[in-house]
Amino acid sequence: MSRRDKVLLVGWDAADWKMIHPLVDAGYMPALKGLIERGTSGNLRTLSPILSPMLWSSICTGKRPFKHGVHGFTEPTRDGASVRPVTNRSRTTHALWNMLTLEGLTSNVVGWWPSHPAEPIKGVMVSNAYQRAPRGSDAGWPMVEGTVHPKRLIETLKELRVHPKEITEDHVLPFVPQGQKIDQSKDLRLDELVRIIADCSSIHNSATYLMEEERWDFTAVYYDGIDHLGHGYMKYHPPKQDTVSDADFEIYSQVMTMGYVYHDMMLSRLLELAPDDATVMLISDHGFHPDHLRPTLMPLEPAAPAFEHRDQGIFVMAGPGIKQDHMITGASLLDITPTILTRLGLPVGEDMDGRPLLDVFETQPEVKTIASWDRVAGDPGRLPPEEVQGPGEADAAMEQLIALGYIERPSDDTEKAVADTVREQRYNLALSYIDASMHPSAAKILADLYQKEPLSFRFGIRLALCLQAMERTDPMADVVDHLNANWRLGAERAKARLVEIGKLLKQRQEEFDSQEHSSGAANETVDASRTNSVSLSDDEREVVQKLRGIARGTPETIDYLQAFVAMARNDHTTAIDNLERARGRASETPGFHLQIGNAYLQLGKIEEAIAAFSHTIELDPENPTAHLGLARAALQQERNGEASEHARKAVGLKFHFPAGHYYLAMALARDNMISQAMDSLETAVRQNPNFPEAYALLALMYRRLGDRVRMVENSLRARQIRRERRNAKKEAFVLTLPELQIVDIEAHLPAWPEAPTRRLPPLALEPSSSRSPSPSSHLGPVVIVAGMPRSGTSMAMQMLAAGGLNAMTDDVRAADDNNPRGYLEFDRTKRLAIENDWLDQARGKALKVVTPLLAYLPRDCDYRIVMMQREMDQIIASQQRMLERLDRVDADANQSTIRETLENQISAILEMLEAHGIPVLQIEYSKVQADPREAAVEITSFLELDLNIDAMAGSVEPQLWRERGP
Repeated sequence: MSRRDKVLLVGWDAADWKMIHPLVDAGYMPALKGLIERGTSGNLRTLSPILSPMLWSSICTGKRPFKHGVHGFTEPTRDGASVRPVTNRSRTTHALWNMLTLEGLTSNVVGWWPSHPAEPIKGVMVSNAYQRAPRGSDAGWPMVEGTVHPKRLIETLKELRVHPKEITEDHVLPFVPQGQKIDQSKDLRLDELVRIIADCSSIHNSATYLMEEERWDFTAVYYDGIDHLGHGYMKYHPPKQDTVSDADFEIYSQVMTMGYVYHDMMLSRLLELAPDDATVMLISDHGFHPDHLRPTLMPLEPAAPAFEHRDQGIFVMAGPGIKQDHMITGASLLDITPTILTRLGLPVGEDMDGRPLLDVFETQPEVKTIASWDRVAGDPGRLPPEEVQGPGEADAAMEQLIALGYIERPSDDTEKAVADTVREQRYNLALSYIDASMHPSAAKILADLYQKEPLSFRFGIRLALCLQAMERTDPMADVVDHLNANWRLGAERAKARLVEIGKLLKQRQEEFDSQEHSSGAANETVDASRTNSVSLSDDEREVVQKLRGIARGTPETIDYLQAFVAMARNDHTTAIDNLERARGRASETPGFHLQIGNAYLQLGKIEEAIAAFSHTIELDPENPTAHLGLARAALQQERNGEASEHARKAVGLKFHFPAGHYYLAMALARDNMISQAMDSLETAVRQNPNFPEAYALLALMYRRLGDRVRMVENSLRARQIRRERRNAKKEAFVLTLPELQIVDIEAHLPAWPEAPTRRLPPLALEPSSSRSPSPSSHLGPVVIVAGMPRSGTSMAMQMLAAGGLNAMTDDVRAADDNNPRGYLEFDRTKRLAIENDWLDQARGKALKVVTPLLAYLPRDCDYRIVMMQREMDQIIASQQRMLERLDRVDADANQSTIRETLENQISAILEMLEAHGIPVLQIEYSKVQADPREAAVEITSFLELDLNIDAMAGSVEPQLWRERGP
């Protein structure tokens, strides 16, 4: 392919063929229909866990999450002090656009998740912070720093965004034809729909502008609308679910259909702008159940909405040399980057987990390889060392993730919020290891998580399943026994807590009823429907939900796990009893019936296994593992043709499926189709080089062909792997579990929340004109002494205190060698980011606040800020000396990175204060030391206070100026 040709990659998050096919057939999606007819299409297999930031990072790198570094929706900030939506900085490897930058090719990347802050690639990047408007702002909302690269396009692209207030009735009515019936004062669902439409329109405007006005070789544009619509409105899609009211169904039943139609309209415009000889690829990272598989209840765990996702996305590719009206099978989202690289004539990284989809090409191209794109010399357009994120920058993105249910609202306790985020990242990493069959790596993480949170049953269950896959029966039995005992103790205590809460709520309701003279009585137990302001706050509702989850537990899963332990110990009677009990309790989920089928198959109860696998396929016709189960059952009954049919179906749905290729080979070999069987076996061992059964069957095939050399090679390889496995099983797997004590159970039950701490809106959210005077404003302004640590803030506080201004301090931090005259600090100031309603107490006083925390000052106070400035080299040197004296020095600290970070923090805060009209006096530390009296006069004049200037000047001790720099 010529380098001058173009590739357009369009991402529709959560798009699903189950929705698309009927709409295409009905003529509602003509653009997509034409693309399908002139190209190749099929399913696109997703990865586990099915979490979009992880998946889209795998799509653009060709690597699994444990290689690319993105492990969830949120991440701790670099300093570990708070939580933010996941950023580009978590990605530890080159993305496709970085590879193209190294090759001198120009890319447009719009809205990819995650892509903020924008990377300095060759071309244009518009990050995923571009489209979402903060609630309550007008159409001129500011552009978040780092949203657009290059900066020359900021103003142009800023104007192309669509604010929700610009969406009119004519735009919305196609989605909700009965929208006039909605009482918007009570029903906020229309507001979220408007925001989704606006977001998609903003992304589309940016992408089409760049395709028209900017030179490009590669354009990637990501739309999240279908996923967001799915989480909000798929429940109303036909056929009507029993849990949906007739009124809601009448109003919202067309939202999903119109969402797909709107995306087709946008696709049509993209195709118009792409040259006729461009290669176009349309993909989704996963599907979204639109039918009977839609869950009506969500598990009580973070990222629960992901359970609405389906593990098959969509793939369409069209262009010169691409097969037309062709179906492809076995594609994975890991294959997207390798396929695009091959299309562009560029090498595929040998460290990638995907492969080029060669079946899409009319003539098979040459596949070049390279060890790793990360090792290629040159500038890939990656981000420099991290700068501090601007105040308020992540708020809108966090609110969206919370609203969608992907994350819980972070705790006001920042230490807990960060710990929760790290826990979920580690859990997602473990799931990624499991998906890659790296069970020992996953088990180590899960064992630690379960030990710390024994009532989070998902950790224990996943750990048990890991040990099952590793064939470690005894440790698995320990975990299952512990899970069972834990659940019984936890359920007992959780139910008792729920009764206590029910009584509390009954008392609360009675008090409310007596005040309001209303009727009705509360129940003794907690009712899920009772979540109004009288009954439960958000924090209280969360506690009740967690307690219900513990009380309910997962007894059917424990039954299944106990059955497997019994099978491994040849206790088939107990195994069957447990399986029957599990089947009786089982929910109508494909995964559980699949587990039941595998267990029956292992017990030799073939008819029961077939029934379970068949039921799985009734629920989910495209479940590859269920088809494989039927293939294995058919082989045991010597129905080879049927086995071959199901095995082909399995590998067609999931090409990277070594077991599927192995059983297909076995069925083919029994029918004397030796050549085809050997092709399948070669695929199996290529996908899993540690597959002894496949090597043994290959040896048998070569024996039948009379090739003794290859027979011996494969036979020896099978023996070697089996020997290594036996040796590995002899190694002890150390698993430490917490003791089963009631006190431990009580400690892990969620506590009923105390009254929440009020946090006032921080300065960064609204302009200064919106601030209203406080009732205590007559006490005078809050005098803030600000600056970076070691910039002279303690000296300035000493001056103000000596001059007669009361310093707000609690003496928690005593004087020491680093500050022999004391710090004059108020310890509560450190918690400004989560607790700032106490600032009113500082009126008429001096308060020390480090510069980064100025962003969290509430906007209902008047301030005068004395900002201490000092040579940055001196600040850094003083901070390092202080760390040395505290034995906390970081030998690996990058001084240039520290300098850049501090300078950016100061600049951002000064801009914010200026925008809010807050008076700031910048005082140089060196000038105070050189002429203390002049500095005292300047400070007193700025504050408009009658202070003792001589005393202020006399408080300055030049001998304490130690780190003066060169």
